[in-house]
Amino acid sequence: MANVNRRDFFKFVGAGGVGTGAGYLYAELVKRPQELLVPQVVPPEDYSPGLATWYNTVCNQCSGGCGISVRIREGEAKKIEGNPVHPVNQGRLCALGQSGLNALYNPDRLKTPLRNNNEGGFQGIGWEKAIDELAQKLNESRARGQSGRVQLLTGNIRGHVNELIGHFMEWVGVASHMQYDFTRPANLYEANQLTFGQSMLPYYDIRNTHYLLSFGADYLGTWLSPIHNSLGYGHLRQGQTEKRGTCIQVEPRMSLSGANADEWLPAVPGSEGSLALGIANVIANGHYTGADQVEWANALTTYTPSNIARLTGISEADIERIAEEFFTNASLAIAGGAATAGTEGVATHIAVNALNYLAGNVGQKGGVIFNSDPGFVQTSAFEHANYQQMITLAEKMRNNEVDILILHDTNPIFSMPSSSNFQEAMENVPLVVALSGFMDETTAMADLILPTDNYLESWGDDVPEPGVGFSVASISQPVVNRLYDTRPLGDILIDTARMMGAEVNWDSTEAYIQDVWSRIYAQQGGDPLGFDDFWRSALEAGVWGQEAASTNQGATVKPFPVNQLPGVSNKLEGDE
Repeated sequence: MANVNRRDFFKFVGAGGVGTGAGYLYAELVKRPQELLVPQVVPPEDYSPGLATWYNTVCNQCSGGCGISVRIREGEAKKIEGNPVHPVNQGRLCALGQSGLNALYNPDRLKTPLRNNNEGGFQGIGWEKAIDELAQKLNESRARGQSGRVQLLTGNIRGHVNELIGHFMEWVGVASHMQYDFTRPANLYEANQLTFGQSMLPYYDIRNTHYLLSFGADYLGTWLSPIHNSLGYGHLRQGQTEKRGTCIQVEPRMSLSGANADEWLPAVPGSEGSLALGIANVIANGHYTGADQVEWANALTTYTPSNIARLTGISEADIERIAEEFFTNASLAIAGGAATAGTEGVATHIAVNALNYLAGNVGQKGGVIFNSDPGFVQTSAFEHANYQQMITLAEKMRNNEVDILILHDTNPIFSMPSSSNFQEAMENVPLVVALSGFMDETTAMADLILPTDNYLESWGDDVPEPGVGFSVASISQPVVNRLYDTRPLGDILIDTARMMGAEVNWDSTEAYIQDVWSRIYAQQGGDPLGFDDFWRSALEAGVWGQEAASTNQGATVKPFPVNQLPGVSNKLEGDE
């Protein structure tokens, strides 16, 4: 703080009162040190002073998989915008995506490897020592034949980085890898597997539908891919030449999508699935003419409009009217939010799937379109942990059945309910290793912390899900130099495996991603001599796709398993 004598103080007080004097003192107190702008005499070769360069990569702020363009000046990221050629967001970007610079330049990022000093704090160690310590423990576990006592738990990882994790497990003898993301729509995945036999999320073609019926899915807010949904909503409202599309929102609490809908129906909480079956009852008995019409009518006998009106608070006339409008228009029904988050979530999704099936929307433009196999980017199978599996993991740790727990990009202590006692269970694990960029609740429990790069500093690739109706793959590339002493996840795995004596064919994540893309490029019939040009073009565009060859629009629809509806009905009726 600058020196202020008694005479100067009273001068400021007399000029503007005590408030002015106090304000001056506060300003002096918080004033930052003086910094000088010194131009570089010899600037780096990769940029020109005053000229901006744009690099395309993939946003990692949510699971939408949007393409982004990052503006770089003097080697620093200045602005993030949407990639105009990426089919997911088509140049648009939400506030969360634009705030990615806050994550990159966040002063709370972990900047160097840390070891727990067992005194309530951490001390810095070098990378070589940290990797050696992890490799030594893994070697000891492998030598004892106890690979099953090593658990790898990560967040939602897509693309070939997830495949690299599979290689790491083979190299070092790790038997178990689970992905845990509490925001993953697990009920939607299970319902689609049961009704359609699809392990991938379908593409909900909001853009080309004429009548959108949503049961709690806030498609303009946070449901699945909100930017792509918003683009589809805009076309539904203003881009169709024949007529303006209609939106109906069913939910007890008005969301952003409900506020923008033509009609908002405040159904009783938890009754959304029953309402879907009530609408299906009207369609099955008055409109549907399929070969299994009688079977459908019998399965939906109890879901008459009068019964459903009493249960949901929606009038019988509204139920019949919506059923008529839904069947006679090119329509689409979706579900999400609180309507599908409870114990009846899977049943509600199945009910909505049944509604789409009866209206003939499955596999049709403006309806539910199954995404084809990504084709170009082949990822290994992995297991997403549900709540029960996480409880089982906690029990194993509590019973001293886990010797090493390796964590990456997941925070179960925060997201799991306190009744799970996950933190207490972790205390029984002899070695907890966190591969993380920030000190969250779970990372703070680690014995060894290996800081990872920000997504704007690292390599990777991605296949967006639920996708856009055709095969799309994106490349994630570093747009700035690494700010701190951090490393990419893939590099940490490769270095650890090599330290353990494994034969690894790649020196870095970049080399691995490029090698995989070159092999798949050759499998697709590409000229091996032309891969360098293809790779350069893909990096410049930030995305690759094959629309004409892979769309599943109009694909044959399998019969709906009507025999599942009685079980769905029992779940939706709840406990008496």
